[in-house]
Amino acid sequence: MSTSKTIHEYFGRKVSDWDIVRFLDECTNIESYRQKIECYLSSLELIANTENGQRRKKALELQKLYREASIRPQKQCWDTGDLRACLMFKSPRVKSLRAYWHC
Repeated sequence: MSTSKTIHEYFGRKVSDWDIVRFLDECTNIESYRQKIECYLSSLELIANTENGQRRKKALELQKLYREASIRPQKQCWDTGDLRACLMFKSPRVKSLRAYWHC
């Protein structure tokens, strides 16, 4: 996980607009998917640990969804630029998670 102590600017928007796929697509200032995911997770962790209210609640919800989905990026896909090829779901809840994450 990234050691950055700042929350990515993406999380300045409404909490209802937060999702991992949109973050990965829009986060053009970070090149590799591995670093994007680390940034996403560290930002959620900072929000969950330092804020209250809806932002904290949504950060905790998204952290839980990430863990439950058991996303395992395939090593050979990190540099391809194809997000959907890089994510592999191991959860029986794939259908509902894909709908939630707009896959």
